[in-house]
Amino acid sequence: MKHQKFQFFLHPEVKGRLPIKLLKSDFISADMDLTINGKRVILKSNIDEESSTVNIRIDSLDCDLKKFNFYLYYPIEGAVITGTSQLIDEKWIIKIIRSGEM
Repeated sequence: MKHQKFQFFLHPEVKGRLPIKLLKSDFISADMDLTINGKRVILKSNIDEESSTVNIRIDSLDCDLKKFNFYLYYPIEGAVITGTSQLIDEKWIIKIIRSGEM
């Protein structure tokens, strides 16, 4: 989430965008220490449709922990971004598959 492409979409510098909310899953555990721009990421059980903060869901993660699919939702803008991230040569490469408004 600290990658520049995520930062471009997350806009953590904009007031009201933090904290980011990450949906709990088999891949994300409550004991993980996740922060973005000094604010702890909040783990949620479901997407908060009324929130002004960013909601993120990790849809799938490969067995080698080197690739995952993601879904970002901005309730305040109605924006949705889906994509993949893959670890290649010790660097995470992000590919945006779709971005738009709901």
